[in-house]
Amino acid sequence: MLQFQEQNKMGGEKFHTPKTELTFSAESVTLTLAPGEVREGTFTIYGNSNDTITGFVLSSRLCMKCLTTTFSGSRDEISYRFDGTPFSEGDTVDGYFRIISNQDEYKLPFSVKFMRVSIDSSLGPVRNLYHFTNLARTNWKEACDVFYHPAFPTVFTASEKKEKELYRGLSARPSNMTNVEEFLVAIHKKAPVEFIPEKTDITIDLPLREEALVEEVLNIKRNGWGYTKLDVYTEGSFLRIAKHELDAQDFREGSCDLAFGIDPEGLHAGVNLGRLILRAPFKEISIQITVRYCASTALRTIHHREQKRIISSMMCAFEDFRAKKLSGREFTDSVSSSIRKLYDIDRNNTYVPLYKIHYLLTAHKNDDALFELQNFNRKLSGDIGNLPMFSIAQYDLEDDVAYSYRMYLTILCCEQTGEDPIYVNSVTNDALRELEDRSKRNPDNFWILWLLLYATGAIQERPASAWLELRDQFDLGTRSPILYLEAYALIQSNPAIMRELGEFEQQTLLYAAKHGILTYTVMTQVNYLAQREKSFSRKTLRILVRGYEEEGLAATKEETLASICTILIRGNETDSRYFPWYQKGVDAQLSITRLFDYYMMSMPDDYEGEIPQMVIMYFAYQSSLPYGRKAYLYRYLSEHRDQYAEVYEQYRQQMDQFTETALLQHRMDKDLAFLYEHYLTDGRALTSEIANAATSVIFTVKLTVTNPNVHRVVVLYERCREEQYYPITNGTCYLPIYGSDVQLFFEDDAGNRYASSVDYEISRMMDEKKLSEILMAYDTSSSGFDLYLSGLAGQEAMTEQGAARLRRLTDSSELVDEVRQQLQMKLLHYYHDRDDDRELDEYLLSMEPDRLDAEARAEVIQYMAIRGLNDKALAWLEQFGAFGVDGSALMRLCSRILYDEHIADDPAFSEIVHECFLKGKYDESLLAYMGAYFDGLTSELEEIRKACEGFGTDDYVLCRRMLIQILFTGVQLSSREEIIDHYMAGGADQELLSNAVAQSAHFYFTGDGQMSRQQFDLIAAYGREGVPIVDICRIAWLKDRAERSGEIADTELEVTRLFLQDLLAEGIIFPFFRQFIGVMPELQAYADETLVEYHAKHYISGAHILYHYAMEKNGTRDKYAAREMKEMYEGVYVTGFLLFFGEQMHYYITDDAAEKNVVESGTIGQDARIPEESDDRFGMINRISMLAALGRDEEALERISNYSHRAYLVKSIFEEYAAGEDGVH
Repeated sequence: MLQFQEQNKMGGEKFHTPKTELTFSAESVTLTLAPGEVREGTFTIYGNSNDTITGFVLSSRLCMKCLTTTFSGSRDEISYRFDGTPFSEGDTVDGYFRIISNQDEYKLPFSVKFMRVSIDSSLGPVRNLYHFTNLARTNWKEACDVFYHPAFPTVFTASEKKEKELYRGLSARPSNMTNVEEFLVAIHKKAPVEFIPEKTDITIDLPLREEALVEEVLNIKRNGWGYTKLDVYTEGSFLRIAKHELDAQDFREGSCDLAFGIDPEGLHAGVNLGRLILRAPFKEISIQITVRYCASTALRTIHHREQKRIISSMMCAFEDFRAKKLSGREFTDSVSSSIRKLYDIDRNNTYVPLYKIHYLLTAHKNDDALFELQNFNRKLSGDIGNLPMFSIAQYDLEDDVAYSYRMYLTILCCEQTGEDPIYVNSVTNDALRELEDRSKRNPDNFWILWLLLYATGAIQERPASAWLELRDQFDLGTRSPILYLEAYALIQSNPAIMRELGEFEQQTLLYAAKHGILTYTVMTQVNYLAQREKSFSRKTLRILVRGYEEEGLAATKEETLASICTILIRGNETDSRYFPWYQKGVDAQLSITRLFDYYMMSMPDDYEGEIPQMVIMYFAYQSSLPYGRKAYLYRYLSEHRDQYAEVYEQYRQQMDQFTETALLQHRMDKDLAFLYEHYLTDGRALTSEIANAATSVIFTVKLTVTNPNVHRVVVLYERCREEQYYPITNGTCYLPIYGSDVQLFFEDDAGNRYASSVDYEISRMMDEKKLSEILMAYDTSSSGFDLYLSGLAGQEAMTEQGAARLRRLTDSSELVDEVRQQLQMKLLHYYHDRDDDRELDEYLLSMEPDRLDAEARAEVIQYMAIRGLNDKALAWLEQFGAFGVDGSALMRLCSRILYDEHIADDPAFSEIVHECFLKGKYDESLLAYMGAYFDGLTSELEEIRKACEGFGTDDYVLCRRMLIQILFTGVQLSSREEIIDHYMAGGADQELLSNAVAQSAHFYFTGDGQMSRQQFDLIAAYGREGVPIVDICRIAWLKDRAERSGEIADTELEVTRLFLQDLLAEGIIFPFFRQFIGVMPELQAYADETLVEYHAKHYISGAHILYHYAMEKNGTRDKYAAREMKEMYEGVYVTGFLLFFGEQMHYYITDDAAEKNVVESGTIGQDARIPEESDDRFGMINRISMLAALGRDEEALERISNYSHRAYLVKSIFEEYAAGEDGVH
C-alpha cells in the first residue's frame, strides 16, 4: 500500500495543492506485439522545474509491470515491461498507468494489440504465400532469409494447413536453399528448375601425338526460375573440370558454358569412355564422353574398323566350321569373300596375302597357294628374280606374328610340292626352328604358339603337352575364342584331361556351351568335378545350366540337376532366381541335404503355387528357416488349414510362439502381417506386452522409393512437435503411420529434403481400423496409438480408457500446444461432467498455464474456482492476470480466498479483486479488501466507496485512505465533503481531519471547491478550543462569515476576533476584512483604502507580482507607476490605494521579472464596497468631494469642519494608530 505521509513524500506539508500540471512524453502508450512477446519501454514525466514533484506509478494490468514505481524531480523516465505470454493473435489489452503525484493524479492510457509479426522485405511486407513467391522470383537469397525467419509461419492462413506442415518439415534445417525450392514446388507455386545440355553424347577424336590438355565446352540451358545449383562430377581418368559447382551467377544469361578438358595422360590408345554427371536437386543428367585416341586419320580409322570386322567374321566362320556348323565348301566360300573385301580395303596389309595363301591351301589349291607365297616373298624382299622357292628370312615389313604365320604356311606349301624330300625336310626344319624361336621370344603370344602346335603336330600327337601349353597361354592373359576352341577339342577327345574346374576349364566349357557343342562324356566329367567342388562358382553353374538345357544331353539331365542344386546349396544361394532349380530338385525327389530348406528360402515373395506336402511335413517339428521364410510357410499353412487340418494343429503352438516373438520384435513383411492379423483376431486374450507391441505393428506401412539418393524418411504429424526418422534400405522402409494427418519428407545425405519431388508408394500392411477396435480394450501405453485414438475422440463418447489415453498424451511433451490444449479441455469437461472431482482436482493441479492460450487459461481458472483450488488459481492469476476470466467465477474465487486465508497487503491480489469489481461482480468482502488495500486513483477509490454505500458496507477505512491520498495529490472530488463527513462520523484522527479541512479551506478560498457547514463549525470549534490550525482555515472561515448576511452571533464573535487578530499579526489582510471593522477596531486603519486582490492562475513560489497603475481625474491621466503586490496566501496577492470621488485608476499586473507578461488589466474607481454614509475618514473626504462637485458648498464647508475636528482628536488621542495612516503599499 502506498505511503503518502512519509516526510519525503509530503515534504513536511500538511497537504498538497496542484501548482503545476504534469505532462508526458506521449499521450498514450501503444504497442503491437507478437503473441507471447515480452516488450520493455519507457515514457517520461515532465513537471515545473520550480516545483518539488514526487509521486508513484502503478499499472491497471498485472501484465504491464512498472519497473520504475516512484519518480521525483522535474523530469523522470519511467520504465515498464509488458508480458505478452498469456495472449494470442487478435487479443487486445487496454489499460492505463496510474500517475499519483503531489501535483494531481493522471491516467496515461496504454493499448497492446497482438498481431502476426510482419516480415519486411525489399518488396514490402511478406503477409502471404503470394508475396513470398514474388519475392523468391525477384530475389532468391532474400526469400531464403525470409523463409527461415521465425515469424514466417504467420503468413499461412487457416485454410493452408498442408502448406504449413510442408513448411515445418522443410524449414527444419536453416539456410538450406534446396528445401526452399522444394517448398515452392510442393505448394505448386513454381516448376522445378530444368537444366538442358546441348548434347548428351560427345565424341572426340584425338591423334596419338597430342600431349597438351584439350579444352572443350558444353553449353547448358536453364529453364525456369528458382534455386540454381548444379554439381558437376566426372567419371574417367582423362576428364578434367575447373568448376565443380554451377550457381545462379553462371546462368545469368539463361545458359552456361561448362568448360572441361581431355588430359592425354589419362588416355590409352583406342576408345576411351567417360561421363560428365550434372546433379541438380531433383534430377541427375549424364553426358557420355567418348575419346578416340589413335594415330589414324578418320578414313584410315574407318578402314581399320572394317578390317577388324571382316577378320572377326572370318574367325567366326572358322569356329562354325570346327563346330561342324559349316561345311568345308561353305567355310571356304565365306573366307574367299572376306579376303576379297580385305584386299579392297588395303592391298598393302601384310596379313591379307597370308590369309589368301591359307585359304588356297584349305581349298586344296596347292599350286595357287605356292605361287602366291612366292610372290609374297618377292614383294617382302623387294628382289623379284633371285629368291629361292621358299624364303626363311624375316623382312622389315613383317612383325613376329606375320613372320611366324608365313613360316607355318611355308611348311604347309613345302609339304605339298614334289620337291626333293631332303630339300623339303631342310626347309621344314628351318621354318620350324624359326617358329620355335619366335615362340620363345613371344611367350605370351597365343597366335605364334597356335601355329607352332599345328606345325609340330603336338595337338594330335602330344595332347597333354598341348593342354598345358594352352593353359599357360590362358594364364598369361589370352582370351581368344581359338584358344577355347582348341582346348575344348582336347577335352572332347579326352574328358579326363580336365582334373578340376578351374578358370581355364570353366571358360573353355562356357565357350562350348555357348556354341552348343557339349557332349555326354564331357557333361559326365563336368558333373563329377562339380559335385566335388568345395566352393560355389557362378561359371560352373552356367555350364551346368547350359548342359541341363541342352536337348541332346537328356541322359545326364537328372545328374546335372543334382549338381546344380548341390553347388547352389554349397554356395548358400537363396536368391529367388534359383528357386526354379530347387523346385525342380524337390519335384524330382532328389535326395540332397537341406534341399527343402533352400527350396523355402529361395521361394519368391510373390509365389502363389502350392508347397508340396513333404516339404510342409519336413518343417513340422523343427525349422531353421529365417523369419521371412518361416513366416511365409506359416502363412501358407494358415491359409490352407482346412486342407492340412492335422498338420496345422501340429504347427499351431510353434506358429503362435513365432508370431508372438516376431510381434514383440516389431518385425514386418506381408507374411508376418497376415500372421499378426490372424493372431489378433482369433478371439484370444492378449497379454499387455503383446497388446502394447501390436499398437505399433498394426499401423505399419511399406514405403517404396525409386530415388536412390534418399536415405531416410522423415515423418511429421500435424499434431506432434517432433519429427520421426526411419532409414530407407534398398529403396524400402517399414514404418508405422498413425492416421492421415501426416506429412512425409525424404532426406539425402546432404540434408536436402523432398516432399513432392520424390515418387514413392505406400501400402498398408494390416487393417488398422478393425484391429484398433480390438486393442482399444487393453490398457496400452503407446503414444502413437493414443494419438490415433485421440483423433477419433470426437466421433464417439469418451470412455474411462479414452480419458486415460488423453491423460498420457497431455502429460507428454509430444503434442503441439494447440492440440495439447484441445485434449486438455476435453479431459476437463469429461471429468466435470462425470462429477469425478478427484481426477478433476488432480488434473487441474498438474496443468501448466504457460502452454495455454488466454481463453483456455481463463476456463481452467474458472474450473479451479469451482473446485476451490484457490492457491493454484491465484498463482495463475498473479502470473497471467484475469484476462478473459468470467467475473462471477473470479468473484467466487477471490471471496473464497479472503474467507479461507488472511491476505494482507498484496498488490497483485488487490488488482485482481479490482478487475473483478470492474466486471461488476463483487461482494462485501471484496469491497472491504479493496477499501483497505487497493492502490488506485482517487476516482477509482471513489467508485469503490459508492459501491460500499450501495452495499451498506462500512467505508471508514477507505475514506481515511482517500483523505490521506487527497492530501498528497491535491485531487478535487465533488464528493470530498461527503468523504470528510463520513470520516468524521466514524471517529476521525484530529491531525488528519484538520489537514483535510485545511485542504478543503484552500479549495474553498481559491474558488475551486465548497465546504460543508460542518467543516466551518469544526474550524470554529478548533479556534475556540485552541486546537492548532493553519491560516487558510481562518481565512476560509472569515470569508464564509463575511459572505453570509445577518449579524454575527455571539458564538461567532469570539472566533472572528481570534482569527482576525492572528492574521493581522502576520500582516495578512484581504478586502473582505473591512466587513469586520465593527468587530475589530484595528481594521479602521484600512478604512480609507481601496484594496485590490489578485489570484494567480498558476502558483509559482516567489513570483514577482507588480501592480502597474495610472491615476485619472477630470480626463487627465498620470504616468504609470508600479508597486509590488504582497502575497497574502499561496497565489493570492493584495495591494491598496486611496481613491477619491471622481478618480479612476488604470492598471495592469505582470508576473515576470522583465515586467512583460501581463496577466490582468482593467480600470477601477472608488471602492464600491465602502458604504456611502461611512463615518470613517476616507468616507468623510469622499463625501466632501462629492458635495463640492454638485455645488452644495455650505454642506461641503460643514463637512470640512467636522473632518478637521476629527483629525485633531485622532492625532491627540489615538496617536498609536497614526502609523497605520499610510496603509498597505
